[in-house]
Amino acid sequence: MTLETFGLSAGGKLGVGVVALSFAVAWLTTLCLTPLARWLARTIGLVDRPDGQRKLQKTPVPLLGGIAVLGGFVVTVASLVWTSSLDPQPAQLPLAFLALGMLCLLGAVDDARTLRPRWKLVGQTIAVLPLLCAGLWMRKLGFCGLTLDVGYWGIPLTVIWFVGCINAVNLLDGMDGLAATIGLCTALAIAAIGFVTGGDANVLLAVAVVGALAGFLVYNAPPATIYLGDAGSMVIGLLLAMLTLQAGFDSGGRSSLTIMAVLMAVPIADTALAVIRRKLNRQGISCSDRGHIHHRLLDRGFQKTQVLRLMFGVCLLTGTIATVSRIVGWDTVAWIASGALGVLLVRARLVGHYEWALGRRVLGERLYVESFELPTPLQLSGMTFDATWNALLQVGDTAAVRRLQLCVEGPGAARLCEWTTSAQHDPDEDAIAVELTLGSAAEGRCRLRMESADPESGPSAKWQLLVAAARRFGRHWAGDPQSVPLAGLRVFGDDHAATADSQASERKRAA
Repeated sequence: MTLETFGLSAGGKLGVGVVALSFAVAWLTTLCLTPLARWLARTIGLVDRPDGQRKLQKTPVPLLGGIAVLGGFVVTVASLVWTSSLDPQPAQLPLAFLALGMLCLLGAVDDARTLRPRWKLVGQTIAVLPLLCAGLWMRKLGFCGLTLDVGYWGIPLTVIWFVGCINAVNLLDGMDGLAATIGLCTALAIAAIGFVTGGDANVLLAVAVVGALAGFLVYNAPPATIYLGDAGSMVIGLLLAMLTLQAGFDSGGRSSLTIMAVLMAVPIADTALAVIRRKLNRQGISCSDRGHIHHRLLDRGFQKTQVLRLMFGVCLLTGTIATVSRIVGWDTVAWIASGALGVLLVRARLVGHYEWALGRRVLGERLYVESFELPTPLQLSGMTFDATWNALLQVGDTAAVRRLQLCVEGPGAARLCEWTTSAQHDPDEDAIAVELTLGSAAEGRCRLRMESADPESGPSAKWQLLVAAARRFGRHWAGDPQSVPLAGLRVFGDDHAATADSQASERKRAA
């Protein structure tokens, strides 16, 4: 037996009039509530201010649009229950509204205070717990004809799905009308699936979401006069998560991973690309950037309305793929079609081309670093200091290093060795420098400073190779400080290597 979304079931045969009522009430209610939410946001000063980096609007724009969307949806569901178009089950409908209300409140607090990501995640998890109490969670998973009975493991899996969708839509909400447009198109596909599979309650709820978002887009379409804010984008994410979960249920009580993933393909893809991009760039996952799909399209010269049309078209295609797959039961075809669409978008340089190029570059750099056979710790223990130092200098030559300084502190006294290239450099020239400290003061500590005249060498594979070599050699010197000759200042290089800088350093130490 399938689960009914929000604990609701259709009260009678689904007709055009009931569907039209669901849309009309949601549209009109949101249309009336949005100006009130805009006035409230301005009154309490809850506005999104331009910062010249990510927020490029010319004037502050009010937030709290999510209150209007949620209000339109709640009023519509109440109207359908009042007209007996939907029959609520005891206690389940209030729990669903409680979850949505808690999430909307959390988003409003985040809009006002900017919560730390970890606390935001905790709040999202707490907000979806009432839905689990209402019985909306996965019992069985279906994938390409296979069935996996997950039992109570379906509870954490459902929480992951809910929280993942909430954050996926939240991350995507970075342009006028974008999150609302994608939510509207996804809800249309859910309504279509519910219509062909007999899920009347899901049809009415999905149409209510469509009506609420259509009413909000009157004010949110470019140029937007009000934003959803986190209070709205997270509510839309949870609504879509619940509706897609219901749309994926079949007569055997299985939750189709294919239907759920394909329906949410655009938000999931944007989030996955953001995680990949930030990891490859060595950034935190929660760091903001201008690398999302809509940012890339805007940077290519697309207008905001063109971006909305393109994203709507992509969502329409993924929704069609999910609907056809639900009708004929061909999960494999859905994955192949979705994969082909993704490849086409990457090849057209519309989506994911930057991450693809970045991944190839990072992989090439790692292969480049691994292609060099650096001495092993055992080999280093049998090499003289001059041999190890010269080996490090050879790697430094490939990275355009102009100065390499080693300082080892150990029993007895400090050892200092320095090499400076004989080439002349402009003192005002930009340079990049990295300093590594290895070991400990008790046993032995090694400091290596590397300076390059080419600022572009910082993220290059050659510079990464130098850092890897410096770490390996530095650990060796820190563990055996006696291997470094105790000779005050030793300058390595050709006859012209002792430049004015190194001589000044020597005089300073002598003083």
